[in-house]
Amino acid sequence: MKQIKLIFISLILWSVAPMLQSCDKNDDGNDRQQDTTMNESNNSNNGGDNSNGGDNSNGDGNGGNGNDDGGGFKSCPDSNHPHMIDLGLPSGTKWACCNVGASAPEDYGNYYAWGETQPKSVYSMDNYQYYNSNTGFVNIGSDIAGTGYDAATANWGAPWCMPSLAQIRELLNNTTSTWTTENGVYGRKFTGPNGNTMFLPAAGRRWDSDFSFAGSDGVYRSSTLYEGGPLNACYLVFTSGDALWGYYNRYCGQSVRPVR
Repeated sequence: MKQIKLIFISLILWSVAPMLQSCDKNDDGNDRQQDTTMNESNNSNNGGDNSNGGDNSNGDGNGGNGNDDGGGFKSCPDSNHPHMIDLGLPSGTKWACCNVGASAPEDYGNYYAWGETQPKSVYSMDNYQYYNSNTGFVNIGSDIAGTGYDAATANWGAPWCMPSLAQIRELLNNTTSTWTTENGVYGRKFTGPNGNTMFLPAAGRRWDSDFSFAGSDGVYRSSTLYEGGPLNACYLVFTSGDALWGYYNRYCGQSVRPVR
């Protein structure tokens, strides 16, 4: 019955919001799986990619974690990004203040297919590194956090890594979020139980050579493969309406917001 309700809700969302289109119009990997334990105030539609930062330069202009004592900040204290933001989450997880490839919290940064560690100009199944037309998807693990397939760790260094589905659910269940702008860029601001805040820009996504939904959708990758099959990976997705977690194909380009 829960599945039927979720499908019905998804159909309503798709009929009224073209921005919620999937990365691939031809496969069936576009079903959204709402976190049913999520508080109403924490809901949000479509988004997803993540990535990490570390103490050394990542080649994208992001060097150093801005805070080596492990305590985390309330929000960005200066322009020496990335910083660890302490949202007061139960696990102690700290979220980065900006995306992989970004130089400020409101910058979109780079886009990554799941398991790939470099951005590219075209995102398709044909050029996805872990797909073979004869044998199908390559098994690189059910959770790639901290591995050589993690765009955050590869670009920012350990202990930065892509957030797992569990960490995304923790974020959604333990924060409130509001649609807002930062320096003129649309996105959602997440406020933790300790009052600290983190801004995620609505950076859209990349599919084939298209760049779509910037300014309306945030789509952030997780490190977790969707348990329903090898085509999809889990992600954080939001619009102006709400934020939730879902799953979508591995090969489209999504943002990465690291954790540690």
